[in-house]
Amino acid sequence: MEAKRGFPLFRHVRYDLFIEDTENNIYDIEIENEGRSLNERAIVYSSTLIAQRMKTNEKFESLKDTWVIFLTKKDMEKGYEPYYDYKWFDPKGQRLLSRKAAIRFVNGQYRNDDAFGKLMHDFHCTDPDQMYYDELREIVKYLKKDPEGVKIMCDIMNEAERL
Repeated sequence: MEAKRGFPLFRHVRYDLFIEDTENNIYDIEIENEGRSLNERAIVYSSTLIAQRMKTNEKFESLKDTWVIFLTKKDMEKGYEPYYDYKWFDPKGQRLLSRKAAIRFVNGQYRNDDAFGKLMHDFHCTDPDQMYYDELREIVKYLKKDPEGVKIMCDIMNEAERL
């Protein structure tokens, strides 16, 4: 083996949405329309998220919970579940290695008549008047129909394109 200097410490990962809760747990939420290499991307994103959070000389036991959540367009597992959770198990699947790192694939095709199915309906709904949830309906109406909201949304999209 040959030791090399200057080996990159992290691959650059651009998170779609990064959230930190009041207990310092972190969440990376990814909007995914393709489905290519999702399992591999989930592992890379989860590992990078953890590594970026650890401070020099910080004890490993202090690691906070991390979640990588992919909102997928299609039912990746074809089990018609609202979501699929993955954790780190030993090869025989009998012992959980860590509870601190979780990966979830949210099924964007799920449409049961429950709260989650209604939320997935609203996420894909193009007409705010057809939405179930008042909070989403009102903000979508504002951003799509109100001239002030439309300008705000256009400004956000222009800024995102520049990044």
